[in-house]
Amino acid sequence: MNSKENSTKDNNEMDEIEKNVCHECIGNKSLKEFIKAEGKKQPCSYCGRYRKAVGFDSFYDAIMDGVCYAYSRAVDELPVDEGEYVGKTYTSQDLIYDELSDEIAANDDRILDDIVENMPDETWCDKDPFDNRADDDFYSWDAFSKMVREKMRFVFYRISEENNRSLQPSDILDLISHYTREVRLTRAIRSSTKLYRCRTLDNDQWYTNPDDYGPPDSANAVAGRMNAAGIEMLYLAMDEETTLQEAYSPNREYAVVVQYRVEEPLYVLDLARLEKMKMPSVFDKENRDASHAIRFLKMFAKDISKQRMNKNTDTEYVPTQIVTEFFRYVNRKDGDRYDGICYSSSLNPGGTCLVLFMNREDVRRGKNGIHLIPSETHFYKKQFCELKDAKTAKAKGELFVNAKIAQSGNTPTEDIAASSFGSSKKSLV
Repeated sequence: MNSKENSTKDNNEMDEIEKNVCHECIGNKSLKEFIKAEGKKQPCSYCGRYRKAVGFDSFYDAIMDGVCYAYSRAVDELPVDEGEYVGKTYTSQDLIYDELSDEIAANDDRILDDIVENMPDETWCDKDPFDNRADDDFYSWDAFSKMVREKMRFVFYRISEENNRSLQPSDILDLISHYTREVRLTRAIRSSTKLYRCRTLDNDQWYTNPDDYGPPDSANAVAGRMNAAGIEMLYLAMDEETTLQEAYSPNREYAVVVQYRVEEPLYVLDLARLEKMKMPSVFDKENRDASHAIRFLKMFAKDISKQRMNKNTDTEYVPTQIVTEFFRYVNRKDGDRYDGICYSSSLNPGGTCLVLFMNREDVRRGKNGIHLIPSETHFYKKQFCELKDAKTAKAKGELFVNAKIAQSGNTPTEDIAASSFGSSKKSLV
């Protein structure tokens, strides 16, 4: 190599060493904050502006920290068959340009070029943080669901270590519980909040017994999204339109919507919040561990919201029933507790449904300050056309009387005039 070539090489190396990246050239929030925190005001090698910037070596280290968090060298993880890796693989260029370019959000493609140029010539594969075996995504929602539907569902929390897995299914539920707090999925249902429940009917023989609007008793409680057969829970919605859409049946012409009101704050697991929650960046050291729990909970929420897909109701909702029961009974540490779970409506986009962990007797006694408000009862026919006539007025009055009797426990029906249900509304709240 002649002296001119040596000089050119030295100059190129010097250019690499002196390169800086400013926070405005990177769109990723975590990387941007890193540059602001670690950088100093100096010229950016890419935009030419004088801003907070770090040397390219420091920026590259931050990139590789994220890369190595989410990906592994294929040679360390994947089996080989006939000279080819078994499983999805990436070149360094694939990783940066196809998998991570949107996440890095560099304003200048030269930044991506320089990252790839500095990366080792490796073949990469996905890393499973719950299990180092990349070909065995055991702790995904799909795998969890398959296991409890087809393999075991009553004793999985006591099984011994199997196939060298570092975590057991019960461990993954504990991790999910931890991260629901980390990502703030607890929601307070404030006092005076209105909640709605709909019942559909074959004819206009309106229900006037408050129990008919509570959970079915254990003998009649069929398997649902979150309850196994025989387990009582109160399914509600946060608005009237949602409860109508959720309960609608083309085989039933009539519907009644009753309103419950909350007197005491309730604390629920808010899965509806997950819809707007972005996955933490692989470059976000503080929060990225939560991404696995968020992904699990997103699939849990999706399965809860979706309509029944097959006739085998004994198994379809088993996974969501197990996770619900975990949050109801096991997830009670340091006095923390959930009164129910919020989830998005699949039939009324934007609407929110709610299940409260209350049985028929809980509702009857107004546990947690939940009370039926008969004066806000609405009656519908067919395309949810509201009915207001003498028959509905009578039904509303009878519902008020029966609700008052249920609340007091011993008030004779004849002592409460049906016409008084409107003026006495406050006493039921």
